[in-house]
Amino acid sequence: MIFECVQKERLPLTKHEFVKNDAIIGNAETPKMGFSKMSFGQDSFTVQFQSFKRIDIIQNGTVVGSICPQLCVTKKILFLKTGYEYYEFSLNGDTVTVYETGLGAGKHFYSIYRNEKVIAVIHKQDRVVAHLDKYVCYVDDSCDAVFAAIYCMFLESIAYYNLDATEDTDDSTATYTTQKELQEKYDPSFIERIIARDGNN
Repeated sequence: MIFECVQKERLPLTKHEFVKNDAIIGNAETPKMGFSKMSFGQDSFTVQFQSFKRIDIIQNGTVVGSICPQLCVTKKILFLKTGYEYYEFSLNGDTVTVYETGLGAGKHFYSIYRNEKVIAVIHKQDRVVAHLDKYVCYVDDSCDAVFAAIYCMFLESIAYYNLDATEDTDDSTATYTTQKELQEKYDPSFIERIIARDGNN
């Protein structure tokens, strides 16, 4: 399955659409930083910031999941720990992990794993016009598409929420990941396989 998360409007009320083959399959609104309300398929969720260590996923007034940063320690010297950050993402009893990889211009990816298997890759578009972001999501099983959709809104409400942005911009940024472990989490053959199977959206 291939779909896009496209930002249509920005502040004071940012709006997004989830689009597959030119058909809208969901939408989202972010009225303030750290808070998004979204629908995707038949489901509706709220993505709500609780602390820098926890983002709650709420459905029908009940917390059904969370997104939490984790540190994979690769070296420890006395009391100093170094390594790389990833996110643990749980939803209705199912837990996945998300790794960010930047390989230069046009190559900014978020890989979603269940156990040791890639189930989805989100490609964040580097070129951003008028601060309107766009993501392309590649998912192996459509049942897991909700993970990619929710994670897009997590990024939009936290990492890419442009509080003081102006509209007359056309920016391109390149992201580079230095940690070898994170570089290896991105599998370029995954996107190629999904495009070969499902077409290029």
